[in-house]
Amino acid sequence: MQINDPTSSLVFYQNWLNWRAKQDILRLGDIEFVDLHPHVLCFYRRYQGQTWFLAFNLSAETQSITLTESSEPLRLDFDILQGQQTANVVNLPAHGIFLAEQK
Repeated sequence: MQINDPTSSLVFYQNWLNWRAKQDILRLGDIEFVDLHPHVLCFYRRYQGQTWFLAFNLSAETQSITLTESSEPLRLDFDILQGQQTANVVNLPAHGIFLAEQK
């Protein structure tokens, strides 16, 4: 059963939804979509003086985006394909995500 498998899709989505529910910025913050790449969904969330940048690679291939602002990647405590940032370039694995706090 998926519920007993820590690598299952069910457990991943439970972890993701539990984590998201604890993030006021994601639940209550304003959203601004930005067009950085045709295969990557990008947006900012802003709430109480805090800004996060989120990018979701919607393709089955690695994609790169260039950030226009300084950011500090957020690390999640559960397994997910996360993009890697070098200077202002983020490389996103296929179907991967990147979450960062704007500085």
